[in-house]
Amino acid sequence: MGESVRCLDAADDGQEALRIYDDRRASSGGPHGLSGALTLREFADRYYKPVHLVMADSRPKNYVSIEESVAYWVRFTGDPRLDEINIYHARDFVVGLKGLPGRKYPTMANNTVRKHCGAIQTILDLCGRSTRENRGGLGLLDDVPYIPRPPKQKPSAEGCYTLEELVRLIENADAAEQPRKIHGRPINTAVYYRRIYALIFNTGIRIGGVLASTWRNFHGDHLILPARVAVKGHEDKRVELNEQAREVIEAMRGYDAERIFPWPYQDTSRRNLYTRGHDLIRACLPENRRKFFAFHALRRLHNNELAGINGLACMKSLGHSSGRTTVDHYTSTKIVIDAVAKLPKVAINGDPQQRLFD
Repeated sequence: MGESVRCLDAADDGQEALRIYDDRRASSGGPHGLSGALTLREFADRYYKPVHLVMADSRPKNYVSIEESVAYWVRFTGDPRLDEINIYHARDFVVGLKGLPGRKYPTMANNTVRKHCGAIQTILDLCGRSTRENRGGLGLLDDVPYIPRPPKQKPSAEGCYTLEELVRLIENADAAEQPRKIHGRPINTAVYYRRIYALIFNTGIRIGGVLASTWRNFHGDHLILPARVAVKGHEDKRVELNEQAREVIEAMRGYDAERIFPWPYQDTSRRNLYTRGHDLIRACLPENRRKFFAFHALRRLHNNELAGINGLACMKSLGHSSGRTTVDHYTSTKIVIDAVAKLPKVAINGDPQQRLFD
């Protein structure tokens, strides 16, 4: 039994009234009908998504991601009651995830497994007691289950196109299929893709940001991309535009009154952007250079070329909150190779008359 709290209240007859409170809430029920008797799916549907995510002003994409994680939890654990979850359920969840096929590898990557484990852990933490570190805790569980995560895998920064490959993509853009008309106007698909390639290379914008950019975001020499719509995070991002980037954007006038790069298929899905275009265009590259190289590889190319010009400008352009992200995940070894090749040569023949540097 939990600790009881003794409280003295004034009764109507002037005598002291004794009230006893029991702090056990896991089985007796918490606020708003929530309790440890709910399953994780029920708790997510009743509270986490309609209350917590709404109060956190989460992006629509977060709802989709959480739903995917919860669905995996139900699939691999059977979705037990919150107060019955144990280490074996955690084990089944992790093992089940690691047995799924991955997008780039035969099985799901450790980082993706970690993402799903983290999503479930966040939900479980809300069921614990409210503390300084867990201010949103509801007190449904005395002991919050822990979902162990596999070790983090450091992504390779080498997944980027070269300038020569970018040129080949632009030259082979005619391989893309011709889509439907946009607002009654035909659009040349090859030109459409060439402009997207050029814009990403010159700005480093993610493909999602390119497609979400509107004419209201365009201010001549820069774009202001709205947070949670065109860029990650909760702050708008300013994107500087060089001469070619400005020319690309101006060339898109007249196709759509709102978006700079309108897409005639489903606005919420980029699948057609690949299947009807980029997949066909990148077929001109060797298989080992095209299999997993998406539009993001152009963002990495932007990083590598700009890093060789100005490292601070590179980090500012990509908008990373940490320079470590830029270095570890975007900067290829080519930058180091080119830089060390420029180091001065040291005289090592032992001649004291010779200068230290050639």
